[in-house]
Amino acid sequence: PICAGYVVEPDDVEGFVRGLHMLLDDPEQRKRMGEKARNYAEITFDIDRISARFESILSPLLQTVVWS
Repeated sequence: PICAGYVVEPDDVEGFVRGLHMLLDDPEQRKRMGEKARNYAEITFDIDRISARFESILSPLLQTVVWS
């Protein structure tokens, strides 16, 4: 699984602070999580991948449209 951050409940200030302290206290973990987050973003939001996904969704819809 991708561990690119810590999850806390909304309004859980103490949990948020604990997560920050864990990152501040462990530079190697911070680096690993940053690298995983960047890798995930580069793969997930790659323009070619997104374009292909949009095309696969929109092409069938456009084929049903009658242009006048």
